[in-house]
Amino acid sequence: MKSKRSSAEIVAVSTELRHRQAMRKKGKSKAGKDDDKRELEMDEHQKSIAELCADLTTSATLGMTNADADARREVDGVNRLTPPRQTPEIVKVFRELTGFFSLLLWAAGILCMVCYALQGDVNNLYLGIVLFCVVVITGLFSYFQNRKSSNLMESFKNMMPTITTVIRDGRSQKIDASLLVRGDVIAIKGGDKVPADIRIIECSDDLTVDNSALTGEPEPLKRVVHCTHDSPLETKNLCFFGTFIPQGSGKGLIVRTGDKTVMGRIAKLATSTKKEQTPIAKEIEHFVHIITAVAVSIGIIFLVIGFIIGTDTITNIVFMIGIIVANVPEGLLATVTVCLSLAAARMAKKSVLVKNLEGVETLGSTSCICSDKTGTLTQNIMTVANIVYDNAIWDAECSLTPVGSYKLTDVSFQRLQRCATLCNNAVFDEDSKFQKVLEGQGANVQVVRGAPIAFSEMVVASDGSRCPKVLWETIGDASESAMIKFCQDKRDVVDYREANRKLKEIPFNSRNKYQLSIHLQENDETKPMLLVMKGAPERITARCSKILINGEVEDLTPERLAQVEALQLALSKKGMRVLGFAEKELDLATYPHGYEFNTDNCNFPLGEKDVDYDANPVPNKKIEEPLVFIGLMALIDPPRPEVPIAVAKCKTAGIRVIMVTGDHPITAKAIAHKVGILWGPTKEDIEEENAEKGVSAGEPGYKNPD
Repeated sequence: MKSKRSSAEIVAVSTELRHRQAMRKKGKSKAGKDDDKRELEMDEHQKSIAELCADLTTSATLGMTNADADARREVDGVNRLTPPRQTPEIVKVFRELTGFFSLLLWAAGILCMVCYALQGDVNNLYLGIVLFCVVVITGLFSYFQNRKSSNLMESFKNMMPTITTVIRDGRSQKIDASLLVRGDVIAIKGGDKVPADIRIIECSDDLTVDNSALTGEPEPLKRVVHCTHDSPLETKNLCFFGTFIPQGSGKGLIVRTGDKTVMGRIAKLATSTKKEQTPIAKEIEHFVHIITAVAVSIGIIFLVIGFIIGTDTITNIVFMIGIIVANVPEGLLATVTVCLSLAAARMAKKSVLVKNLEGVETLGSTSCICSDKTGTLTQNIMTVANIVYDNAIWDAECSLTPVGSYKLTDVSFQRLQRCATLCNNAVFDEDSKFQKVLEGQGANVQVVRGAPIAFSEMVVASDGSRCPKVLWETIGDASESAMIKFCQDKRDVVDYREANRKLKEIPFNSRNKYQLSIHLQENDETKPMLLVMKGAPERITARCSKILINGEVEDLTPERLAQVEALQLALSKKGMRVLGFAEKELDLATYPHGYEFNTDNCNFPLGEKDVDYDANPVPNKKIEEPLVFIGLMALIDPPRPEVPIAVAKCKTAGIRVIMVTGDHPITAKAIAHKVGILWGPTKEDIEEENAEKGVSAGEPGYKNPD
């Protein structure tokens, strides 16, 4: 069976193929191509930590010495991506003054000066000066416009973290990330950006990495110490430069720095691509060729006619030059530059950066737009889209919009919110920069990306900017972050957690597929302790014998279980990630305060079935006690509010919009429908509908998928 490629592997393979094709076009040797291939290969993930440390002459516990690090930096260079070779400013000015049309005007101006030299007519002198001024002014105008865009692009280069914790000479110290070298041992934690390609040598159970900087997909990926795959892009013991650590902590051994990193190679390939001519540049070049041919042809024809009718040579030459200059549209260059500049100014008001004036015309020639999904069509923020309780689906709309159709007073909703808040390790990052929030209308409404939101608490940053707490950046798993943002708007997450102190926890792992925590309700020892659990819906429902309906605990009958499974399937078909929630109040007589909870050999309710009591150690029978099913939460990376309108405008203008993504087809289809790329049912939808009806071609009710 063929294994599925991850989006990271697809990116790497596609870039390698493009690079090889470029090498063949340039006529590189086979040896050169083999070298490029070797650059994409890594074996550091397959070596043992001891072997890798020996290769890099370092220690996994003590790190490198400062002297060794300085010596290696002299050889490898600083840990920084080499910027593309900059064109001198004088060369940029010269290029703007010597474009195809500019050269035609220069030639016309020179010919005017020749006429002035031959006949002394001052009008020819004035015309030549005007032509020279037009070329210089329009050229400088284009240069300053492009320079303004280039300066703005330079300000975006903030990918490199500034300070990193490194272990050298056996002690931790904070240094600039550009000073890191191969063999350095660094500490990473939730909220950090990875400063180089690293091999994980020590980590917590919950360490994850967000590879969206490489692949565009925001789903965090678990990281471990041991090698899990032969491919460096698939294994779980490597983290790459520029990626983000949502949660967890650990130590990494740096194996690649600067341009040798995976991100560095991608940047090198991106900057080495050949620059294509824009459509307007091609049209101007073609126009110049035609005008030149027509003007010169007419001039030569009249020169010949002049000689035939006996006109003197000087007069004939001046007349020929006059005809050639007359055929040159002197004002066209200025008109084109002004039009493009006005269009660029209008686009700037829409927060669109125009890197090159000629690109404005290219946009007008667009017939097809291929767009990435994550972060472009969507917000790159996992969001609670729907919740399920009382065996019904409720629209949560999303954590960046007002309260949805559910009722805050519903007991079942309050219990679901309690589970999502307590069985959750994500936290708000109070030290992070606030997202830019625009003031809206009304006391309780602000505007984010065009969507009004309600919020519960305003905070003031050190710089005086205000931001609702629900919009703080978070540290932790993307799904858990979405949940606390959803819950924060109804009840302060931090205060609620402090009021329900956590006593014990079982972190999520891929084997159990659930997370569990035990809490002291309202920090009151007269109340029973509360066990809350979340995880894969099928794992949660299998541990429950009761269900909460309209605030009352009832039996989870096969019929009700079938209803829950149907609701889960309906949400999954929309491309959502669905999580189940359960709870149990622990009887005070059996679980008094001070009870020693054991997470190694669990001695509390888990809803376990088919327990093997011959195992060693022998399981505690208390794990068989079933739980109460509360409900579901469905999460998705929602579309940007402005995207459906933009897609509709593109289609109205005859522009085809294509979404390019490595996501699961169901998720991709759901987003495509939401943003308007897909309008009606797809071929697969029609075939599935025919199959459900049990009809075939020619029978009543059959729909032709073609």
